Amino acid sequence: ISVYTRCMMTVTRANEFLIQSGKSSLDGLSGLRGEARFLRALAYYMLMDLYGNPPFATEENIGGALPAQIGRKALFEWIESELNELLQGNDMATVYPRATKGAVQALLARMYLNAEVYTGTARWADARDAAEAVIGMNYGLCSNYEELFLQDNGENSNANKELIFAISYDRDKTQSWGGTTHLVSGTLDDANSEVVAAELGFPAGTL
Repeated sequence: ISVYTRCMMTVTRANEFLIQSGKSSLDGLSGLRGEARFLRALAYYMLMDLYGNPPFATEENIGGALPAQIGRKALFEWIESELNELLQGNDMATVYPRATKGAVQALLARMYLNAEVYTGTARWADARDAAEAVIGMNYGLCSNYEELFLQDNGENSNANKELIFAISYDRDKTQSWGGTTHLVSGTLDDANSEVVAAELGFPAGTL
C-alpha cells in the first residue's frame, strides 16, 4: 500500500508542477520540468511493474472524472515514448544529484528487460542497446568503495562517476529522519538517537 500511495503521490505532484510551471517564463524551469516528467515516468514504471494497470493521469487529463486505466501495454508504450522524448530533448539536468539523461537511459534499459511481461513482446536487443548507451555516458566504478558512503559525493569526482541517479541526504539541505539517518538511528537506543538529533539541529524531544 505504501509503495502504491507514494507512486501515485509522485504522479500527482509532478502533474501539478507541470501545470503550474507551464504558466511561468522563469529561467531554469525547462530542466525542472524535464526532471518532473522523469520522476512521473519512474513512478508509473514502478506502478506498472508491481500493480500492472494503475489509473493513468497526466497534466492534460486530470480534474473532473476519475482517471481511466489504459492497460499495462499502453502504459509501457507511454513511458517508453516519454523517456525517449526526454533523451532527445535538452530538458534534463547535468549535475549531481539531479536526474540526468543517464537516469533516463538506465530506466529504459531496466524496463526493456521485462518488456515481454508488460507487453507480450520481448525486447532483449533494446535492453542491450540501452544498457550500452548508459555505459557509454562515461560512468565508471569508484576505485575506493568506502568513498560512496561519505558526505562529499557532490564534490568527490571519484565517487560521483559511479552515481547514475542519487537521492541526496546531508545535514544542511535534507534534514530528515529518512534515508541514512533512519538506518543509523534504528540501531541506537533513545538516548543515542537524541544525540544524533541534536547534532542534526533538531530540538530536544523530537523523537
